Amino acid sequence: MIPAGLADAIRYADAVLALALMVTSGWSAVLADHWDQRVRFGLFAAFAFTLTGGHLSALGREGTWYLVILVVIVVVALVSTVAYIRRELRERELRGRRAR
Repeated sequence: MIPAGLADAIRYADAVLALALMVTSGWSAVLADHWDQRVRFGLFAAFAFTLTGGHLSALGREGTWYLVILVVIVVVALVSTVAYIRRELRERELRGRRAR
Protein backbone atom coordinates (compact mmCIF):
# COMPACT_ATOMS: atom_id res chain seq x y z
CA MET A 1 0.00 0.00 0.00
CA ILE A 2 1.07 3.52 -0.77
CA PRO A 3 0.44 6.01 2.08
CA ALA A 4 -2.36 8.50 1.40
CA GLY A 5 -0.06 11.54 1.14
CA LEU A 6 2.20 9.94 -1.45
CA ALA A 7 -0.78 8.40 -3.26
CA ASP A 8 -2.38 11.84 -3.51
CA ALA A 9 0.81 13.29 -5.02
CA ILE A 10 0.82 10.50 -7.60
CA ARG A 11 -2.88 11.07 -8.26
CA TYR A 12 -2.36 14.80 -8.82
CA ALA A 13 0.57 14.13 -11.17
CA ASP A 14 -1.41 11.56 -13.14
CA ALA A 15 -4.47 13.83 -13.24
CA VAL A 16 -2.37 16.62 -14.77
CA LEU A 17 -0.90 14.17 -17.29
CA ALA A 18 -4.41 12.89 -18.06
CA LEU A 19 -5.63 16.43 -18.66
CA ALA A 20 -2.76 16.91 -21.10
CA LEU A 21 -3.77 13.62 -22.75
CA MET A 22 -7.34 14.89 -23.01
CA VAL A 23 -6.19 18.04 -24.82
CA THR A 24 -3.78 16.25 -27.16
CA SER A 25 -6.33 13.53 -27.91
CA GLY A 26 -8.94 16.13 -28.79
CA TRP A 27 -6.45 17.90 -31.04
CA SER A 28 -5.51 14.57 -32.63
CA ALA A 29 -9.16 13.76 -33.28
CA VAL A 30 -9.55 17.08 -35.08
CA LEU A 31 -6.44 16.44 -37.20
CA ALA A 32 -7.33 12.83 -38.01
CA ASP A 33 -8.29 12.06 -41.59
CA HIS A 34 -10.17 8.84 -40.92
CA TRP A 35 -13.21 8.13 -38.75
CA ASP A 36 -11.52 5.21 -36.95
CA GLN A 37 -8.67 7.47 -35.87
CA ARG A 38 -11.16 10.08 -34.64
CA VAL A 39 -12.98 7.41 -32.61
CA ARG A 40 -9.72 6.13 -31.09
CA PHE A 41 -8.55 9.59 -30.11
CA GLY A 42 -12.01 10.43 -28.79
CA LEU A 43 -11.88 7.32 -26.61
CA PHE A 44 -8.43 8.35 -25.38
CA ALA A 45 -9.91 11.71 -24.37
CA ALA A 46 -12.85 9.99 -22.62
CA PHE A 47 -10.42 7.66 -20.82
CA ALA A 48 -8.38 10.65 -19.67
CA PHE A 49 -11.49 12.49 -18.46
CA THR A 50 -12.67 9.44 -16.51
CA LEU A 51 -9.22 8.84 -15.07
CA THR A 52 -8.92 12.44 -13.87
CA GLY A 53 -12.30 12.26 -12.15
CA GLY A 54 -11.42 8.96 -10.53
CA HIS A 55 -8.17 10.35 -9.18
CA LEU A 56 -9.84 13.41 -7.73
CA SER A 57 -12.59 11.37 -6.09
CA ALA A 58 -10.00 9.06 -4.47
CA LEU A 59 -7.97 11.82 -2.79
CA GLY A 60 -7.16 11.13 0.84
CA ARG A 61 -7.15 7.36 0.45
CA GLU A 62 -4.25 4.97 0.43
CA GLY A 63 -3.12 3.82 -2.97
CA THR A 64 -1.96 0.61 -4.56
CA TRP A 65 0.75 -0.13 -7.07
CA TYR A 66 -1.84 0.41 -9.82
CA LEU A 67 -1.31 4.15 -9.41
CA VAL A 68 2.26 3.87 -10.61
CA ILE A 69 1.20 1.73 -13.57
CA LEU A 70 -1.43 4.33 -14.50
CA VAL A 71 1.21 7.04 -14.62
CA VAL A 72 3.29 4.95 -17.03
CA ILE A 73 0.25 4.18 -19.21
CA VAL A 74 -0.80 7.83 -19.38
CA VAL A 75 2.74 8.99 -20.19
CA VAL A 76 3.01 6.47 -23.05
CA ALA A 77 -0.43 7.48 -24.35
CA LEU A 78 0.53 11.16 -24.14
CA VAL A 79 3.83 10.61 -25.94
CA SER A 80 2.07 8.67 -28.70
CA THR A 81 -0.56 11.36 -29.26
CA VAL A 82 2.06 14.12 -29.32
CA ALA A 83 4.05 12.06 -31.85
CA TYR A 84 0.92 11.74 -34.00
CA ILE A 85 0.27 15.49 -33.85
CA ARG A 86 3.87 16.33 -34.76
CA ARG A 87 3.92 13.85 -37.65
CA GLU A 88 0.54 14.98 -38.98
CA LEU A 89 1.49 18.67 -38.85
CA ARG A 90 4.83 17.94 -40.53
CA GLU A 91 3.10 15.96 -43.31
CA ARG A 92 0.54 18.73 -43.84
CA GLU A 93 3.34 21.27 -44.09
CA LEU A 94 5.12 19.12 -46.69
CA ARG A 95 1.90 18.67 -48.68
CA GLY A 96 1.39 22.45 -48.57
CA ARG A 97 4.90 23.06 -49.89
CA ARG A 98 4.39 20.59 -52.74
CA ALA A 99 1.11 22.26 -53.71
CA ARG A 100 2.81 25.64 -54.19
